Amino acid sequence: MRVDRVSDAVPIQSPIDYLFRTALNVAKDRRKSDRHLLNSAEIADIMDVPDDRPDPAMVTEARIELMEFQKALAELPARRRDVFVAAHLDHLPHREIAARFGINVRTVDFDLQHAMEHLSRRLGRSVLRRLGPRPKQKSGE
Repeated sequence: MRVDRVSDAVPIQSPIDYLFRTALNVAKDRRKSDRHLLNSAEIADIMDVPDDRPDPAMVTEARIELMEFQKALAELPARRRDVFVAAHLDHLPHREIAARFGINVRTVDFDLQHAMEHLSRRLGRSVLRRLGPRPKQKSGE
């Protein structure tokens, strides 16, 4: 605490009251500065934030899987590969894909089905996508 700021020109009427007021002001200042500090529970909460980044093994595995996918995709006939890319990567509607390649929508469906079967076989995955309309649900489900 700095007391040297008080000039001699200002007489202190009640030194005890002056010291009391100074102590209160110091306590208020300390309280304000303490509000900006974190308590131990807040520090513990910050330290418990999970790291969502993939670990190096997961990154390596994903890269290998991507390379395998690219190889399997390259094995497809050109049109079938292009139809697959247009449908699944460019998200184009089947009618637009059919118009682009000069084929009918059923041929697009056929190419997509065979591409999915090839890719799933090469990657050791199951095909989860159904082609065609979804079955109607019964009223009790």
